[in-house]
Amino acid sequence: MGKSNGIGAFILGGVIGAGFGLLFAPRSGHETRECLTDKALEFWDQADEVYETGRERATDAYYAGRDMTTEAYNTGRERATETAEQVREKIDEARERLFDLVGTKDEVAGDLTGAKDEVAKDLTGAKDKVAKDLTGAKDKVAGDLADAKDKVAGDLADAKDKLTSSTSANPTA
Repeated sequence: MGKSNGIGAFILGGVIGAGFGLLFAPRSGHETRECLTDKALEFWDQADEVYETGRERATDAYYAGRDMTTEAYNTGRERATETAEQVREKIDEARERLFDLVGTKDEVAGDLTGAKDEVAKDLTGAKDKVAKDLTGAKDKVAGDLADAKDKVAGDLADAKDKLTSSTSANPTA
C-alpha cells in the first residue's frame, strides 16, 4: 500500500509542478503546447510503468497461487494414498487374525463387514480433511489474486485519471 501512495504522490507532484510551470513560465503558445506534449508523454510513460508493475505483480501472484494449489493438491493426494494403504494393511491384518481365530470365511464375514464400515468411515474422514485443506488453499489463492487484481486496477485507474486530468487541463494541446 505504501508503494501505491508513493507513486500517486509522485504523479500528483508532477501534475502540480507542471501546472505551476505553465502559469508562471513566460512562453509562447507553441512552446507551451510543446511543453504540454512532453509532459503528457512523460505521464504516459509513468502510467505505462505502473501498468507493467501491476501486470508483473498479478502474474507473480497467479503463478504463486497456482504453485500453492498444486502443492496442496499433491500433498492431499499423497495423504489420501497413504491413508488408503494403511487402511488396506489394517483390513488384511484383521482378516488374517480373524481367519486364524475362527478358521472359516463364513464366520468371519460378519466381522469383516464391521471392519469394512470402520475403514469406510476412516476413508471418508480423510477425504473430507483433504477436501477442506484444498478448499482453504483455493480460497486463499483466489483472495490473493483478487487483491492483486484490485490493486492493479486501482493503480491503473489513478494513473489514467491523473493523465486525463493533466491533458484536459489544457484542451488546446
